[in-house]
Amino acid sequence: MKISLNEKHPELAGEWSERNAPLTPDDVTYGSNKQVWWKGRCGYEWRARIIDRAVYGKGCKVCEAQFQEALPLLLMTFYAKKLEMKMITKDVTTIGLGLESYIPEISLAVEFGREKSAEARQRETVKEYLCRKKEITLVRIAEWSSEVELADKILQAFSAADIFIRTDTQADLAIIRHRFFTWLEHNNLENQL
Repeated sequence: MKISLNEKHPELAGEWSERNAPLTPDDVTYGSNKQVWWKGRCGYEWRARIIDRAVYGKGCKVCEAQFQEALPLLLMTFYAKKLEMKMITKDVTTIGLGLESYIPEISLAVEFGREKSAEARQRETVKEYLCRKKEITLVRIAEWSSEVELADKILQAFSAADIFIRTDTQADLAIIRHRFFTWLEHNNLENQL
């Protein structure tokens, strides 16, 4: 007996494009090599094999790019909320220059990426000086190769402020991913109305 896409992965049936009509997720197996149309939660449509979606977990490249861009601040917010602390993004009042993410209760600022231009590097140096002057721990996370590595580096940033969080980063990332894509889908539906 062959298992349909809808039976095995009902969540993917929600991304099934109307362009496939009259074919439905009940008409195809979840391991099929057939290429069909998909509609991401952001509204973007693309063609992909069913097996790539259902077995290999490949999703919408536009939705995924939005998630990856937001992930550093989502993780910071997630861990700050776990500690019942407020995180401020784009704070310019504390040191006079923008801090990407700042948690006042523990005087921790975390920034992501590395600026390339000489002017931007000079601004980073001034920012580091101003943070030291105000006794703010500034951690710069320049690179990461995976979501888990990013989460681990953020947890290390908290430990630099003597805050140690014992957690399952894989589970945390799954929660954050689910919340983000639920928000994205809801936001896209609101924009269509």
